[in-house]
Amino acid sequence: NRLAAEMEISRAEELWSLQEQRVLTDTRRGFYETLVAQQAVDVARSLVDIGETAVETAESLLKAREVRQLDVLQANVEANNARIRLAQAETQLRAAWRRLEAVIGTPCMGSSRLVGDPLANLPELDWKTTLCQIYDESPELRAAYAESERAQWQLERELAGQKQNITLEAAAGYDDSTNDAYGSLRFSMPI
Repeated sequence: NRLAAEMEISRAEELWSLQEQRVLTDTRRGFYETLVAQQAVDVARSLVDIGETAVETAESLLKAREVRQLDVLQANVEANNARIRLAQAETQLRAAWRRLEAVIGTPCMGSSRLVGDPLANLPELDWKTTLCQIYDESPELRAAYAESERAQWQLERELAGQKQNITLEAAAGYDDSTNDAYGSLRFSMPI
């Protein structure tokens, strides 16, 4: 019974570790998702600036009769596409901020600016080594193993409770017809 309780404690500790790892993973993922969305907005803003400059350049070239009206229209289309991409990037950034704020439990951080490089310090991963590391260090697998061990001990305990180890039976009596006292002793054990 004590061993089953120890296994239950071990399982609870593994589940705690699992939850802690999930929070850290969700926080890191939210940070990098927001950081990348922030950089996408910066790139989209640059494209809008380039598009507006291209429209101005095309219009001045049209006045000098060096390009056709079609070139100006094309520059306007590209500038409008850049504005649409900027609006989409800003929407994705706001959504990323909301998800990050929900994970860390701190609202109204969207006005902040994250600092970092999402490509810096990326580890080189080997498939087999990483898989072995997951098997060795995964809190989910350790919790499942602890639960399996607890269930195994519980089953063995229940099965042991069904088997009688030793049975001792004693009886005493008196025979009125012969005026004799008698006794019997019966002993049994599993083989």
